[in-house]
Amino acid sequence: MVATAATQSTLTGLPRRLAQDGVVSEDALAQALDETKQSSASLVAYLVSNELGDPRQIAIAAAHEFGVPLLDLDAIEVDLDVVRLVSEKLLNRYKVLPLMQRGKRLYIGVADPTNLQALDDIGFQTSLRVEPVVVEQDKLNNHVNRALEAVDTTMSSFDDDFDLENLEISGGDEEVDDDVSSSEIDDASAIARYARTLATTFAAGVPLVEALESVAGACGNVVYETAVLKIRDEVATGQRLQRAMENTALFPNMVNQMIAVGEESGSLDDMSSKVADFYEEEVDNAVDSMSSLLQPLIMSTLGVLVGGLVIAMYLPIFKMGQVV
Repeated sequence: MVATAATQSTLTGLPRRLAQDGVVSEDALAQALDETKQSSASLVAYLVSNELGDPRQIAIAAAHEFGVPLLDLDAIEVDLDVVRLVSEKLLNRYKVLPLMQRGKRLYIGVADPTNLQALDDIGFQTSLRVEPVVVEQDKLNNHVNRALEAVDTTMSSFDDDFDLENLEISGGDEEVDDDVSSSEIDDASAIARYARTLATTFAAGVPLVEALESVAGACGNVVYETAVLKIRDEVATGQRLQRAMENTALFPNMVNQMIAVGEESGSLDDMSSKVADFYEEEVDNAVDSMSSLLQPLIMSTLGVLVGGLVIAMYLPIFKMGQVV
């Protein structure tokens, strides 16, 4: 009993969370910590490779402990262009997977969020702000290997097929990009309102079905309002919130995964709040970018107006001088 209490008192951070959640036994964690300290290996990788804990439950515990989004790699398609942003050497060394880039931020799939050295090295190499997203260790290994093989294959094909003499450079996609950006802002704004209202009402003790009714009216988007009402009806019949959200096909996988973590860990309000924080920042950054793009147009318009006023004021004077 004394030995057990002593062991528990020495566990901190993720190991303590794993022990508290019953994912890994305290004795196994103590042994794993000793082994990883000697070999400088990742604790999560050691636990999974030695089958000391379920990879899914370890990922959920890590996401909850550090407040980091959780993502199921099997539910997404890896973007090879994003993978190419990080050198193959770093990907092999740290076993991480670039997931997506939003502006100056690069989201990296990691099994162990405490691996700060990996995040720092990738940030230095890419000159981007690196944000971790927790994924399962076993799936991460498989996806990293497949992504690297796919990158090598596409690069080889590119070298074989590339013809510099017949290279055509064309423009005209800017309008499409602007439309997509506008649509993404609308979606992000609706998701931010959805998550923020859900977090606030649920934290206040409002039952989930009633909370969803309030959330629907706060979305500010007819499409999302209709979808949330459908979600409410499914939840009222016993369906899980995450599954009901997936059925709408409106919410990104990362949002669904974080809601699932909140449901499984009993912290739905906390996870919803984190989703809201993320998408509110996305909206702010997108609006700032659009504002900076509009500044030259505004300046040009003001210049034309001021020039027109000057001409309108002085042109009669010049004509009077010619008459005299």
